[in-house]
Amino acid sequence: MKFRMTFFLMLTLLPAVFCQNDDRQTTEPLSHDGFSSFTLNQIQKFSAIAKTPEPIILKPSGVRYWDAPKDKGESPQKSKLVSLEATVYSEDGRILLSTLRDRTPIRYFYDEGMMPEVFDKAIAGMKPLGRRLIIFPKGSVKLHEESSESERLVFGAGGQLIVNVTLLWVRDSERDKLEKFK
Repeated sequence: MKFRMTFFLMLTLLPAVFCQNDDRQTTEPLSHDGFSSFTLNQIQKFSAIAKTPEPIILKPSGVRYWDAPKDKGESPQKSKLVSLEATVYSEDGRILLSTLRDRTPIRYFYDEGMMPEVFDKAIAGMKPLGRRLIIFPKGSVKLHEESSESERLVFGAGGQLIVNVTLLWVRDSERDKLEKFK
């Protein structure tokens, strides 16, 4: 009888001891493909709204993005004025820039050097009201000498950047409209 009780206790306590070790391992930061646990969490949330079963698209620069596309509207083209909402996170989850929080959307002329080239390539093909989660690997964003202070603050932060972008609209620039009347 004593042997059965000891055997029973061993069978019930040993798995509990092993499970406790497993619990400690899962509370450590997760890492997959060099992604922090915050990045993986953002990917998981965004994948729930993305319509494509293959969420990762690799670009030559190493940029990865997940897409929740819209079918109507015009994609950004050179010299078109684009407006977008963006929230930029560092890999540890700090918000570096939020146009929603600041209530000031980003407006710039697409593909004219106003934003880093890799950013323009990452939003290529988006349609108005489409959303995209973009992950810039460390060192993938090259800033030019004329970069603004805010660009240097956001893109020069070092480390991986996670950007959640919504393209609001794409329009002809006013200068293009004036050129038509000359």
